[in-house]
Amino acid sequence: MVYLLFTLGSGTVVLWSNAELIIGAVFAVVVGALLRNRFLGKDLRMANPRRWFTLFIYLFPFLFAMAKANIDVAYRVITGRINPAIVKINPNLNNRPVY
Repeated sequence: MVYLLFTLGSGTVVLWSNAELIIGAVFAVVVGALLRNRFLGKDLRMANPRRWFTLFIYLFPFLFAMAKANIDVAYRVITGRINPAIVKINPNLNNRPVY
């Protein structure tokens, strides 16, 4: 998918050329073959529906909070309700190397 997005609009077959579609298919097969054991393994643990359900349960609150934060930032930028400041901190660091 990433390859197709990078080469979008460069051909005559839909939005890609024949050569790009073939190279993309070969690339996808090679990457899939190389990463097959990494994601599925012998016990097919990543194909377990319970694991996917758990992932979505943990991922949904994060995505909701991220969307809410993005809307808040956009609101503050558009309305000008921003109070920018430079904050000075003292990290208590020294120049001596630690061995």
